[in-house]
Amino acid sequence: MATGGRYQKDQTDVIDEDWVGAYGRAADALLDAWRREGAIDRTIQLPFGERPATWSVGQQVADLIVHGWDVAAATGQPTELDPELGQAALDWGRENLHPQFRGDEASGQVFGPEVSVPADAPLYDRLAAWFGRDPDQGHEDLQGKSRP
Repeated sequence: MATGGRYQKDQTDVIDEDWVGAYGRAADALLDAWRREGAIDRTIQLPFGERPATWSVGQQVADLIVHGWDVAAATGQPTELDPELGQAALDWGRENLHPQFRGDEASGQVFGPEVSVPADAPLYDRLAAWFGRDPDQGHEDLQGKSRP
């Protein structure tokens, strides 16, 4: 879509033995697409309607930030990452992640229901919870012990 094409569900596995290299190549291709003249000024066609290209940029940022949290939580790393990017991802999610996009794996949805956290919870706990993750798992080390 970043190059002007239409959204098509693609199950092609682009990750090979060199997964770090595959990620780098995909990231470079995406950045090159967004750097093209006028790329950010167009509209894109999604299954649920037309959106400005900036919507897709926001979605891609949110996706990377949320999955960054996933990796940090899964590997026992700090989950409080860049606050500006975290807030941008949360803002995008609150504006765009509507109830019809939530469900369980059996329903084909990729986002679970929002997890309840206090309004004054740390930014990345609120982000994880909004995207259907349990932020408490981000406060455990690899042996399941709570971290301070």
